[in-house]
Amino acid sequence: MMAPYAIAHMKLALKLDDTDFTGWRDLGPDDRARIYLTNALEPKRSQLPQVGFEALAHEAEAVNAVKWEKRFTIVIGNPPYSSSICEPEWLLRRLDDWKQGLNETKSDLNREEWKFLRLAQYLCMSTSAGILGFIINRDFLDGIVKRRMREHLGQSFPLRIVVDLNGDVKGNIADENVFEIEQGVAITILSTISMKNCLRFTSLVGTREQKYADLSAKTPIDGALTEIAPSAPYFRWVQSASTTAAGAANEYSSWVPLDRVFTHKSSGIQTKNDPICIGWSASEVLRRVERLVKLTAKEARAVFDLEDDGVWSLTAAKDDLRQFGISRRMFGAFYTALSIFVLSTTRTNLMVFSVARATSSCAICLMAVTWD
Repeated sequence: MMAPYAIAHMKLALKLDDTDFTGWRDLGPDDRARIYLTNALEPKRSQLPQVGFEALAHEAEAVNAVKWEKRFTIVIGNPPYSSSICEPEWLLRRLDDWKQGLNETKSDLNREEWKFLRLAQYLCMSTSAGILGFIINRDFLDGIVKRRMREHLGQSFPLRIVVDLNGDVKGNIADENVFEIEQGVAITILSTISMKNCLRFTSLVGTREQKYADLSAKTPIDGALTEIAPSAPYFRWVQSASTTAAGAANEYSSWVPLDRVFTHKSSGIQTKNDPICIGWSASEVLRRVERLVKLTAKEARAVFDLEDDGVWSLTAAKDDLRQFGISRRMFGAFYTALSIFVLSTTRTNLMVFSVARATSSCAICLMAVTWD
């Protein structure tokens, strides 16, 4: 992006001016600040594409030379928190190192932030010494599907320092994020050289101002860092009851796994349009869907404030209700209309047991949300 590219030049010039740097007068016409405009994820190229704008063509040529000829011992950044956008084959092949042995049907390991982290790991391992410093999505610290990622990073970087800044807005609204985002973040510093293999960890919870103050003072952070020892099979980079309570991990592993207790398993239903799908009584849901069938598409969107979202379609929902009628079922304290088109994701292979009146079902919640 042009804006950070220009700002980086300005900040570097201001910083050099603060240090009474006088070398500007010695710079020749071909000299430049070594800041480049590029997509770092894109590979080096043997042949550059034609670019009509001369300045951009010159920049592309300079960047390509850097990618061919230079190596980096320090990689820092705040990568974008985004689903997959850029998918260069060379980097996707290296991401496969983090997917070995995983049996999850869903994985977010192709997200942009993980690509930049894998790129940084690759760059550091391409030199005899490398240091990586990122502020990044904190999910990689203990996410189950990130277990191979953590193990692989631990093999590359014997020294790991993590300051978990938390801030998952959806998880705990009393804990503020250091950025104006919902996703919690962590500062991660990794080094390929260390006198011993260790992971030092600390966690900050509280207001944004307090976190800024602790980070600026540095001493509170340094004093709170504690060594933890990640262990198989998850190699978590956080301090938790399972790693600190004596015998807790062994006791946990001695119990029968849930996937052996329940022969069918899945994540829950997705409604997408709660103004229709969710109600506090069966009669409330019934009235809504009966009204939905009678309204035109335009009227229904206005009355229920509906939007088509991915697999959800208003037309398909209305047709489904007309053809098959309405099933409704209580879940906890609320009811929902069970229809393959009224709901976005029905999980039919599981929900069939809940629809049947003569059966009982057991649902286990694996996420807890707390608030003050």
